[in-house]
Amino acid sequence: MKIDAKNRSQRLRKKLRVDEFKELGFDVAWQLNEEINGEELDAFIDKFFSEAIQPNGLGFGGEGDALWHGLICTQKLGSCTDENRKTVEKWLIDNGATQIAVSELYDLWWAE
Repeated sequence: MKIDAKNRSQRLRKKLRVDEFKELGFDVAWQLNEEINGEELDAFIDKFFSEAIQPNGLGFGGEGDALWHGLICTQKLGSCTDENRKTVEKWLIDNGATQIAVSELYDLWWAE
């Protein structure tokens, strides 16, 4: 659904999260070793958050065990960047994840 923001006040554009208030994020998915145990999985996810997500002001919502998928956005109002996408992808590659898929940036509120 596309919202036509023409002739809308700044207050309404902000409320609708359009134009200069648009928020961009991206989807991510990856595979871990099928034989990963609970402690190794917890350590991987803790490291993912402490090295790739939090230091870059990002948030992650997702789920998984050996196969993970989720959404990445900013912790504060704003948009992710292509640099954020590359940082997350590189971190996953460097830390042993496989079958990594990182989507293009898209409008989190009005995705088509």
